Amino acid sequence: IDIKDTIKPKVLTQPIIVNIDSTGIGFANPVEADNGSTDNCSIVNRSLTKPVFICSDIGVDTVFLVVTDSDGNKDSASVIVTIQDKINPSVITKSITVNLDSTGNGRITLNEIDDGSSDNCGILNRRLSKSIFDCTDIGVNSVYLIVTDVNGNTDSAIAIVNVVDLINPIVITQPVTVILDQDGKASIALSDIDNGSSDNCVIANRSLSKTSFDCSQIGDNIVILTVTDENGNSNSASSVVTVKDDLKPTVIT
Repeated sequence: IDIKDTIKPKVLTQPIIVNIDSTGIGFANPVEADNGSTDNCSIVNRSLTKPVFICSDIGVDTVFLVVTDSDGNKDSASVIVTIQDKINPSVITKSITVNLDSTGNGRITLNEIDDGSSDNCGILNRRLSKSIFDCTDIGVNSVYLIVTDVNGNTDSAIAIVNVVDLINPIVITQPVTVILDQDGKASIALSDIDNGSSDNCVIANRSLSKTSFDCSQIGDNIVILTVTDENGNSNSASSVVTVKDDLKPTVIT
């Protein structure tokens, strides 16, 4: 008597979700796709017609679950597979120093901050929480690099941006003439010498090398105007102070 089993398995399926891993590959488990398949004898194997998925498969796909019994009978049924990427980008930053320019402004770019950020499927967009700096930002600033991948996953990391001002003030002077008074003395003020000195940030201090004159300085005298900004940068320029005595002697007889 030749006893045979020619009855195919009864295949029952259910939708499954496949998550793409950090390498950009996702694997579907046929056991998860089986929703209670049966056979009159016994099932020896379950397989999917497409078990491996990559980033380009993200979305919804249809595959088949193939069930084989112990006598080689097999049947199949369709399986709805949702392929998704839930892994955030890997954001890597580096710290930089920004020198303010002559207008008091400085700018950073994405490439200066990004130190090799990556994603398992691909990066769609990168942006900085702040990219333009001015004199009010002098010192250490925390800036976020925000990276979004092609599937909408987002992550961020902090970069330290040290803003510095290394530009000296621009010192502009003008000559001045002073007349000795009846006591043989004369003095000058900062406003007499400074002819519009400026700085890319803010001037903190102005000083003159000499402000008082007497009869011994009649003629041309070199005076230095020194200007220092709020960030410690300093510069100076000279001016000529001409001292004159226009008072006639007092004659007593």
